Formats: sequence, structure tokens, C-alpha cells
Amino acid sequence: VLPRVTSLDPSSASVSDSIIANGNHLCQSGTCPVSFSAANKVTFTSAVDATVFTSWSDTAISTQVPTGAVTGNVVVTSDTNYTSNGVNFTLASAVPNNPTSLDQFKDVGLTQAIAIGGSASSTPIYLKMTMQAALSGGMLYPQVEYKAIGTPFVCTDVAVCASDALEGTGSAGPGPTPGSVSIPPNPSAETGEVYHWQARVKHTKNAVDYYSAWVSFDDVNPETATDFKIDIIAPVISGTSSGTPGTNSASITWSTSGEISTTRIEYDTAGTFTGGYDCAGTSECTALTDTSPMINSPHTVALSNLSSGTTYHYRVRSKDAAGNESIDPSTGDYTFPTATENHPAKTTVAVIFNDPLQVTTATTTYFTVHVPELSPTVQSAYIEVVGLVSGGFSGTITVQANSAASRAYTVSTAASTPTLYRFVYPISSPGTETNLNLNDVAPCSNSVVPGTPPGCNKVVLTPSTGSINVLSAKIITTYSYTP
Repeated sequence: VLPRVTSLDPSSASVSDSIIANGNHLCQSGTCPVSFSAANKVTFTSAVDATVFTSWSDTAISTQVPTGAVTGNVVVTSDTNYTSNGVNFTLASAVPNNPTSLDQFKDVGLTQAIAIGGSASSTPIYLKMTMQAALSGGMLYPQVEYKAIGTPFVCTDVAVCASDALEGTGSAGPGPTPGSVSIPPNPSAETGEVYHWQARVKHTKNAVDYYSAWVSFDDVNPETATDFKIDIIAPVISGTSSGTPGTNSASITWSTSGEISTTRIEYDTAGTFTGGYDCAGTSECTALTDTSPMINSPHTVALSNLSSGTTYHYRVRSKDAAGNESIDPSTGDYTFPTATENHPAKTTVAVIFNDPLQVTTATTTYFTVHVPELSPTVQSAYIEVVGLVSGGFSGTITVQANSAASRAYTVSTAASTPTLYRFVYPISSPGTETNLNLNDVAPCSNSVVPGTPPGCNKVVLTPSTGSINVLSAKIITTYSYTP
């Protein structure tokens, strides 16, 4: 009975994979072989004999797929003259898939992506890809090649390319699995040093290396497009100036011509920032957040709510797209003095009355303008009167404050339309009360003589005819004072 092969396990494998030829009557001489020979062998298509002998029994032969085998029949020869039937075998390729999802990052955690053409201020840079193979087993290794723009890639085929291909840590196949390669530090990098890169996957299986094709990060312009830039040079700050500060404001400007960067300033009244900038416990110190978009010139920061007559210390900061930052000055600080305000001013609003009045005859009201400063000088003051007329009223209301001249204001409305009116009456010099402890003085009211107590003011409202509704009156006073 001739030897017979019934199946191959597995029926598809790659070179050097283990394989078993199952069958019967495989030992024709009565004694099973203990090694391969010309008389006892397993032959793959293309007349390639297996060379690795594992075991041989009457029902199974264990071996490995030999180099050079191709898809086709496997045949067993036993005792020279006895040849089995052929059973189809498929040679599986261990060549890995081309890498996918190529990306570039600033950090080993692969969270800070570098946009196409973007910059990084430090190396290593991490180049990432996704790896996969059609066959299980073996190890997958990421490989990259990067060159300066204008320099062609060296690695162009499936050769080892050991001098230019950088390799990362391997992962067990078949994937998909991520892989990354770090570009080593490059101390010679300067602003404008730009690179392009490509990647491939190496599949090491049964001590044999298989390579995918190379894939460019930018597959449209692989040789000319900038993929990333290594920039370790910070922006150069020049022309820092505080201009001409006002009493409570200043505008700080500087330039980083030639490189766009962020705008930031730190300022304080505490003094020189020796040993680093420290704003602890100083309310005037503010570290402004970076502004967008980035600019190169001029950087401008407007400071407000400053104290007058005060010396401020400050320094400016600019950071480029790669994260390199310059601080000017690098040690110490700049200073600017705010202008001194000798005659500051305030505006105060005092309610004369806010209960509605129905004025039918001359009506007198007394009021006081209270201010906290000791020597106020009134710059301007006016009384604002608001009221309501209806029923076709037409007439005037006359206002007189203290001894100032009176002034008549016309108010009118249609027969069926209630109308709000508002007018202002200027006062040249209302009296002010500078003592806020009202228990120490008599109240200014309708029962006292004008002028006693100090700061008591008098206003008289007189209608020309009929009755006029007055809703409220208040006095708005602007005054200067000696601080």
C-alpha cells in the first residue's frame, strides 16, 4: 500500500513555520526514518525538500516549511520508490502590512501632537504608526527615516537599510498594535531646521526579517514638504518700552521681529525680582495669560487701575510656537513711574427726594450733599427732576436752588397720553457736608433755616398752573479734592 497524505496541519504557513503531514502507511520499509534523506523526504512545490526533521511516524511527519517553498502540492517519499499523493499547501506571506495612522508628537506619552509643518522646542520627537501583519506570531518593529528638507530618503526598498532606518521597540504580532520611534537629541538644531520622514514595519518571524513598503508622512510631497521643525531658539525681544504712563495706566510694548510669539507681562510695585519673579502677597502683581493670535511686532499690553505717583517694576515674556520662551530683561527688571494726580476728582449722587410729590404751589425741600473728603471743590453740579403729566396738561415748572437764578421748564402732554418728563437744573456751588457722623449735627430738613447746619441746600419747585406730579429729584455733583 503506497504512503498516503490525508491533510496538512496547518494547510497554510510561512517559511520556517512548523507543519505536520498527516496520513497512513508513511513508513514503507517497516521502520520509520530518524532523519531526512534522499530516500525519505517531504517535498514542497518547486522541488524544495524540508530540511528540519522533528519526528516521523507511520501516521504523521513533523517538519518546518523550507526556504524556497511556494504554494502547491506537498508530497512524501518513503523508502526511495514509494511516493504519496500530493496535498495542496498555501505559502503565507510574513511581509507585514504597510504602516497606517502616521503621526508625530512632542512627548513620550504621545499626547502633544505636532501639526504638519509644526515645531518642537526639544528632542527627542516621537514618530508614531500602527503596525499589523497577516500572520500571527513573531515581532513587529516600527522603523523610520528622517531627513532634512531637500535631502532625499536613502531607504527606498525592502533592504535592511541599517545606517538610516531608526527602529523602535517591538510588539508581538499580528496586531494591529501601535509603535513609535524617538528621534535622538539634536543639539545643532536651529530655527528653521525642517525635516520630512517616512516609516515602515519590520516583521521578525522565525528569525527571518520581512519588511513592508516605506510610507511617507506626507505622501503628497514626500521630498519637499515640511513635516516638523526642531526649534530650540527662543524669540529675540527688543525695543521694550513703557511709553509715557498716565496717572493710573501704562502701555508696555516690545518686538520679536522675525518670529511670531505670545504676549505676556508681569508687573509689581515690590521691587527688583531677585531670585525669580515672586508675586506672593502683592495685589498689584498680575501674570497675564498668553494672548492669541501670536504676533511678532509690536506686542502691546495696556495696564490699568494703577496707583498714581507710584514706581512699577515689570518684565515681558514671549513664547514661540515650539514653546521656547524669552524673558526681557533676563535678570532684574524694568521700571516706570505713573504720573502724580494732584487734583483727583469724584462724582457723587445724592437723593433729594424719591417719594412722588403733587406740586400745586411753591414747594420747598432741603437736602445735603455728603462727601468724605475734608476740602472738596465743586466742579459741576446739577439737579435732575423726573415727573409725569397727563390729561392734556401744558405749563411750566420753575426750579430755584439756594440763591441761584430760577429757571422755568415747559412740560406738556396730549389729552389721552401720559408723558414722562425729565430736565436738569445746574447749580454753581451747592453746599457740601464733609462730616459723615450725622449724629454730631442737626439734620438738614424743612424745619431749619438754610445754611444751618453747614451744607444744607434749598430747592423750590413752583408750577405755573394746575398740579404737576414730580416722581423724584436727585443732585449729581463732581468735585475735586486734595488727597
